[in-house]
Amino acid sequence: MVVLIFCSDNDRLDNRSNKRYFDYYKPYFATQPDGSLVQMGEPVPKSHLLYYKDHWLVHNLWLARLVTDAYVRLRYPQVSVPDPSEKLVEKAREFIESNGSKLIVGIQNHDDALVRYLEANRIPFTKLEGASSYSEGGWGPHWRPEGHQFVAERILRLLSQIGIGSRDAALRSN
Repeated sequence: MVVLIFCSDNDRLDNRSNKRYFDYYKPYFATQPDGSLVQMGEPVPKSHLLYYKDHWLVHNLWLARLVTDAYVRLRYPQVSVPDPSEKLVEKAREFIESNGSKLIVGIQNHDDALVRYLEANRIPFTKLEGASSYSEGGWGPHWRPEGHQFVAERILRLLSQIGIGSRDAALRSN
């Protein structure tokens, strides 16, 4: 069993670009005219921050940093592609099922498009809205311990609904 937690707060944004946090490059997937996905952005370019770390001159001279920043941003611009999220879930499911496992999905926050996709493709899922989270710090809402408990209970309930784990859970409770 593979459990995919889809973070509606940032997964769609991450899936549409070759950059994360505006400073770090990453591979990404682009949808082709025939609907297939192609992996792009490899090898991953160095970020300007890595140049700062690796080169004494860039680390110590502001003018060298400015030139490096300009070079990196011009040489490797941010790329935006149409959101491939549902296609990525489809590919993950194909891979998981081809290896004898099953996929279930937890949706961190409200995402109607993903819900429609999962329902249409009969992929079991649970909504995780309402899990207690931290909101301070500017890094997004991460679950508090009681939020993790809430999420675990929702996933356990989903597993039980699809007939997985209920016998083991009953044995543990005795």
